[in-house]
Amino acid sequence: MFSLIVGALASWPASPDSGLGVVTEVDSRNVVVRFDGESEARVFSKRSGAVERVQLAGLVRRVSTGAVGIIVGPSTPEPPRWQIVLDGKLVVVAEADLRPHVLDDPKSRLIEGRLGSARQFALRVTARRYELENLTNELVSLGEARVDVKPHQVSVVHRVISAYPHRFLLCDEVGLGKTIEAAMILKELRARGSAARALVIAPPNLLRQWQYELKSKFNEAFSILNSDTVRYLQTVQSYEGNPFDAFDSVIVSSAWVTSEKWTKLATESPWDMVIVDEAHHARVRGRGQYRKENRLYKTVRALASPDAFSKRAALFLTATPMQLDSSELYSLVEVLDPALFPNEERFNAHRTAVPGLSRLVHDLTMHGYPVPGASSDEVVKRVSGWLQIDLEVASARLNDGRESVAELCEDLSGRHLLSQVLIRNRKKIVGGFMPRQAHRWQVDLTPEEVKALNAVEAYVREGYAKQARTKDVALGFVMVIFQELMASSIRALRTSLDRRRARIEAGLGVPASRRTTPATVAELGDRLDDDELTDNILDRLAVADSEEAAELKLLVAMLDSVPTDSKGDVFIAQLKELRRHEPNPKVLLFTEFRETQEYLRERLEDIGWDVFVFHGRLKPDAKDAAVERFRSSMNPSILLSTEAGGEGRNFQFCHLLVNYDLPWNPMRVEQRIGRIDRIGQQHTVQVFNLWVKGTVEERVLNVLEHRINIFEETIGGLDPILGDAERDLAHILRLGGEERDRALTQFENQLELRLKAARTAEEKLRDFIMETKSYSSAIASTVACQESPITPADQEVFVTRLLADVNTYLDEQEDGTFQITFNEPLLSDYPQHTKDSRRRTAAFRPDVQPDSEHVEYLALGHSVVDALVQRVTDSSYIGSASAFEIPAADGLTEGTGWLIVYELGVPGLKEFREVSAYFVRDDGECDPALGEQLLHRAARFPKDVALAPSEVPSEGVDAALEVSEAAAYARLHQIEGRAHEDTRRRIAREREKLAAYFDYRGEAARDRLASSRAVLAEVEQSDQPEVRRIIAVWRANVARDERLIAELQSERDKQFAELANQAQASGDLSLIAVARIEIVGDE
Repeated sequence: MFSLIVGALASWPASPDSGLGVVTEVDSRNVVVRFDGESEARVFSKRSGAVERVQLAGLVRRVSTGAVGIIVGPSTPEPPRWQIVLDGKLVVVAEADLRPHVLDDPKSRLIEGRLGSARQFALRVTARRYELENLTNELVSLGEARVDVKPHQVSVVHRVISAYPHRFLLCDEVGLGKTIEAAMILKELRARGSAARALVIAPPNLLRQWQYELKSKFNEAFSILNSDTVRYLQTVQSYEGNPFDAFDSVIVSSAWVTSEKWTKLATESPWDMVIVDEAHHARVRGRGQYRKENRLYKTVRALASPDAFSKRAALFLTATPMQLDSSELYSLVEVLDPALFPNEERFNAHRTAVPGLSRLVHDLTMHGYPVPGASSDEVVKRVSGWLQIDLEVASARLNDGRESVAELCEDLSGRHLLSQVLIRNRKKIVGGFMPRQAHRWQVDLTPEEVKALNAVEAYVREGYAKQARTKDVALGFVMVIFQELMASSIRALRTSLDRRRARIEAGLGVPASRRTTPATVAELGDRLDDDELTDNILDRLAVADSEEAAELKLLVAMLDSVPTDSKGDVFIAQLKELRRHEPNPKVLLFTEFRETQEYLRERLEDIGWDVFVFHGRLKPDAKDAAVERFRSSMNPSILLSTEAGGEGRNFQFCHLLVNYDLPWNPMRVEQRIGRIDRIGQQHTVQVFNLWVKGTVEERVLNVLEHRINIFEETIGGLDPILGDAERDLAHILRLGGEERDRALTQFENQLELRLKAARTAEEKLRDFIMETKSYSSAIASTVACQESPITPADQEVFVTRLLADVNTYLDEQEDGTFQITFNEPLLSDYPQHTKDSRRRTAAFRPDVQPDSEHVEYLALGHSVVDALVQRVTDSSYIGSASAFEIPAADGLTEGTGWLIVYELGVPGLKEFREVSAYFVRDDGECDPALGEQLLHRAARFPKDVALAPSEVPSEGVDAALEVSEAAAYARLHQIEGRAHEDTRRRIAREREKLAAYFDYRGEAARDRLASSRAVLAEVEQSDQPEVRRIIAVWRANVARDERLIAELQSERDKQFAELANQAQASGDLSLIAVARIEIVGDE
């Protein structure tokens, strides 16, 4: 087995510097060997015996992957292959791909004089200390996120990650940060190694916002996968596999992924976590044979629940759970937890009874027992019924004092099944929001303006009529845009009309035979808030028509003849009035059109205000600069923003908002206000709306202000009701005269009635149990108040030293950011992290440029930082052994000895792990306190003076290690005691929770199976062909229910076995680093 054959590993004893090589050729006379690191092979005489076969045993390293494994035995002789254990799996690897692996421990390095600098030693021990302290926190994301996390969000995240499995409907009201909650949960699960591959499904207009929030706030880089991405993978990168396998973190559009082709590929890819935003769009109508699932629901079900009982983490986000039809809510719950309710009838019965349960718990919690104004016998009966206990037992528990009543309320809350999968926080409960106030700025048009705009309206009305005659959907779409332009500014209207005229006259319009399809128009409509597209959209839909061109020319001339812009004048006057009330106001203005934005910028140049513009065409750097200048301006300032420009940005430092024009979609108005009406806003939100009496915009403003009350109340939860408002308004505004007035009045009345009914239902469905389980202030304060393992200042010092250790150039900027330039060895060692850009703008503190699109937050959790932490904590890092002098300052006294650093840990449901340091003096005394002092001193990275290897008395290290190890084992024994006690408590709670979880779901699953079998028997006995057609469906349902029961039992056994395995985990100890220390005084 150890002869020199092709593929064997060989050495050249006479030249040890040559290292090891692989035999590439063997004949009767010669042996050819290619040594590692050499481009040319060497030829040796076989008879000389100059090269020898390397005998592999024990630890080996696989060259191609860097993985370390253990040799089990030989597999094949020629070419030579070995059986080795890698990552817990037995694999066969060619000998040519293996090298002997020697543990590079700190003691060996110190004895051999392979010493790192004092700062490299500090990097190693500090990196591991920060890493462990961060990972053993209750919530890792609190230290790794660049976001001001609120108490209710802490409570939600803690609730989800503490539950089994991690599958919830997140239903906080709009503005409470469901995206942040989902991102924090993702971060937590990834820190625990259970969400390596994650998929986010979101509406098309929110993809960029999701990507931005995840990257800028949480250092999670997600790729948006669409047809263009797939095309790029296939054509540029020659990728032939499933495109969903190309990335571990993926965001897809809910419109795109629901096609049959992409759904199939998405479900074939293994995911650890699925997040669905706006999940209420995944709908089911009807039940039984009349059940209709839309495409999104089918896709979501396939992705979130690939098994009958799925443990895949799943988060469904919606602000509207109480507005959903009962079947729709049940269908979402059924996907998350199919065993929670046996059928929809039981779900409806439970949902109907829950308000009574919630009131019972509320009354007992607030008032104790007896409940004022309530019959004691009735309370006892209700408690007995909900807990299914005898009346005598219920009465005894109620009369046994406050603690007994509190425990009783906890048990009653556990009977609220819906709260086991649904979390809902409301602004009224969470608090922290300022009130809103709305104001109108009236505009009176001049006769010239009225005449010109009437002429344009006539043109628009004729356009609608022509669209009705020709069925040209594109023309109707164009007229909607012109109608909105009329309510924006004369400048924008004039520019757009003239651009369309020029396009037609140039003969560049689309021929009539190639009329734009309805699908194209619908696509453009979905992207209307994209201001990069809006400027050219009218050109794209222009059709050659000489009569229209002539009419457009006349209209442009009329608009040019208008001597003044009354709307602009009123706006300027009102800004001056604002300044009388606030010396240096900050105003955020929204307009739908870039041309209006540019016009306002020109008008505002001479009134003494700082003016900034923000729109979708700006590059990320320019966007960040505009926001930062607006934020930091000490003068009266205004930011002119388009719809696309403001998406995803937070402006709670500003409380004055101007709607220069109003979108017809109420949800877009809410999104505008939501930029400043956020947690953290310190002032009353003031919303100013410009309007022209007797025009379309007056009616739109009336609907928004008086019927919907959008400017003073949050309407995010009413999205299902308001979603069609824009379409309905667009249809009504095509009408003329009295017909339009009647239709508008009817629309307003119907909308108001529907909104009142929805708001009344929301208030009636207030759920005390849901609210208390969704937001636990006690848990939130306990978790959030944990001392952070690393302060912002310490983090900045630590990360800059990490980067400097790999020759990264750092140039600090005035705004607190750094311009960083990666160099070798980082570029070669970590190409996956540096290939996109060698130069970057970075921040090391969470409060520096937190909303920036181009500033990377380099902290624990960022891919580059995590890679460098892994580098300095690896056994091969030179900083594991060092020797240096320390000045006798800061309470240190002169002396010499050894600083020895260990990692101690005990696994369990909550892992206990720490870095522990000991200073062993040369006289053999062990000083743990001084060790800890020096360990924390290292985090400041002082400039200590290195000792030469010849100055290190290495013969004394064994004795020092023996002393320190004894102290470390004593400390480990203490940790084991705490860890085992904590584990026993946690296991008892977990066993109780799991038993309740699986017992109830097992019973519900058996009820479900019995119901399905009964229906199947009834269908099979029928002699009606239309009934017998669904026999196959019900047989499949029975098979599914049988699988559910089997999988529940299997998972129950698995979970209890895992708990048993963790009951008596033993501790472990490993040596991290050792340093020779001389504490010297001033000479």
